[in-house]
Amino acid sequence: MNESSATRGATSPAGARRTGQDPGQPGSYRPYDFRRANLNPKAQVSAMVSLMEDFSSVAGAAVSAYLRLPVQLAGVSVEAVPYEEFLRVLPKHAVTHLLGVEPLPGSAMLEIEGGVSLVMLERMLGGAGEKDTRPRKLTDVEGSLISKVAEKFLSSLGQSWGDLMPVQPRLREVVWDPQFLQLAIPGDVVVVATYIATIGGATGNVRFVAPRSMLEPVSAKLAERNKSGANSDARQGGYRALMLRSLNTARLGVRVELGAATL
Repeated sequence: MNESSATRGATSPAGARRTGQDPGQPGSYRPYDFRRANLNPKAQVSAMVSLMEDFSSVAGAAVSAYLRLPVQLAGVSVEAVPYEEFLRVLPKHAVTHLLGVEPLPGSAMLEIEGGVSLVMLERMLGGAGEKDTRPRKLTDVEGSLISKVAEKFLSSLGQSWGDLMPVQPRLREVVWDPQFLQLAIPGDVVVVATYIATIGGATGNVRFVAPRSMLEPVSAKLAERNKSGANSDARQGGYRALMLRSLNTARLGVRVELGAATL
């Protein structure tokens, strides 16, 4: 290697930074954080919000019918976080279900907080579904019963995702200690959809978690869904404005009957 080539190789990154080259231009570079890789663009996360809102409405109706008790899933929020950060905020008595979403690769997770799980369990055993004020870890038998409710969530997931692509969610196992759950590597990014579940006076979180590697095969469809949804909202807003203008200029005949008599 001659002196001029070595000098070019040593100074080209600094030169690109100093001259403010556009990262999209040839010969430039883009900083990349492997521990916080943002591989879920904002448009795709917005599409996931819409997709998981459909899931909440279907799942709430399915679980309500199964338990014969009103179940509300509201306040969906979708965010992309490193997997190790998600594990740190998991509650102590959560019931975690490992599931597959065929034909998508890898595994996903459905997590139900302990207080909500106890109300569901009490209802399944013939009770009124009252709130239990003593959170505790479920036994293996109780976990098997709660898995029946989890299957209703999975069936609802397949229905709500049907417009995106046909999927077959399947329950693989109940994991009692999520710290040993091999869902993703610690630095990988997972998409977390969080709901506030209200049932029988108890309120807790229900989370659906999927690694970004599972969602990569449908990333293009998610972006297309988000674009279609935005266009649909714009069309509906235009139709509403047109309807209001028509109604404001419409002439209506009004006739008032003060009274009547029969002779």
